[in-house]
Amino acid sequence: MNSLKIVMTTALAITLFSGCVTNTRNSTQITSDINETCNVGDDLKEAELHNMAVKSFKKGEYNCAIDYLETMDARYPLGEMYPQAQLKLAYAYYKASLLYDALGQSSRFIRLNPKHKDLHYAENLIGVIKFEQSNGIYKVPNSKSPY
Repeated sequence: MNSLKIVMTTALAITLFSGCVTNTRNSTQITSDINETCNVGDDLKEAELHNMAVKSFKKGEYNCAIDYLETMDARYPLGEMYPQAQLKLAYAYYKASLLYDALGQSSRFIRLNPKHKDLHYAENLIGVIKFEQSNGIYKVPNSKSPY
């Protein structure tokens, strides 16, 4: 009886852990998948990366837009399109349903550009994201109220 418990417990643990292992994808796999489909080359200039990101965004390919904008962010941190690229990256994260990344990017924009003319856009995006994360507490219930 005691050995049966050990065998059953071991079988259950193996089943649970093998299910977890087969269903995981790490971030490097996801990033490599994005790079294969988006064709981010080493020779692209700042303006080219920006144009590719805008084209991807208009097509609804938010993951590609994110990849182009992140590459632009890493390669050209002092470029003339840098602040606008930061805002676009925050919005691309939002559109791709990466809400925590969008919050972080918006906060980063506010911290790095406290007097930028589009500061209100980043603050508004933070408000929209926090509202969505609140699971609609402020929504009117669907109950039939006599009022």
